[in-house]
Amino acid sequence: MANITLKDITPVHFFNAVKLLKSDNYSVYCTLNSIEIRFDTKQFFTKQESDERFEFCEHLAVFLAELKNSDIPVDKDDFLKNFSPVWRNSRKFLHKK
Repeated sequence: MANITLKDITPVHFFNAVKLLKSDNYSVYCTLNSIEIRFDTKQFFTKQESDERFEFCEHLAVFLAELKNSDIPVDKDDFLKNFSPVWRNSRKFLHKK
């Protein structure tokens, strides 16, 4: 897959991933080779509710795939320089007290 930039990440995938995570309580389980998200939901959904839920889960998967293939820096300092509101002109902006 081609390298994409942050602006290329599909907003609808991000929106639906956030909507899914905020719609219900969930637990995250981590091992050395997996991350599992379990939602605390009712056991029985209607067909429409199930279809919507699967669609939101697919959006989360696509959003994570887009993040993996983006040019978002993985170095902490580079990441903060690009995305932190406290960094200005490639140096840390210190608030005056």
